[in-house]
Amino acid sequence: MGSRPTGNRPEPLPSVGGHPLGVPIPGSSLAILTSLIPVSAFANFGTLELGWVLGFGTLDVLHDLALATGLGPHAVQLVHFVSLGPLSHAFLASRRNP
Repeated sequence: MGSRPTGNRPEPLPSVGGHPLGVPIPGSSLAILTSLIPVSAFANFGTLELGWVLGFGTLDVLHDLALATGLGPHAVQLVHFVSLGPLSHAFLASRRNP
């Protein structure tokens, strides 16, 4: 059974590390926008992480923590590309008309 607000006080937002859980939405939005910049390094590292650090930096998240958490989504994206890409090519090759 959930906790109920008492009196006129609103129930506090759930938080992780002292930051409300709604923080990732505006912080990661800037990361998505900067990933649209057509400048990339090896494996496209750089622009996503830059936007991630800038977005979360404006929300008073430490730059080291923002960079560390920004590498996680990038690694997940790379795993998806590397694993799903060959599967997609194999599927399309199997459907090719002779």
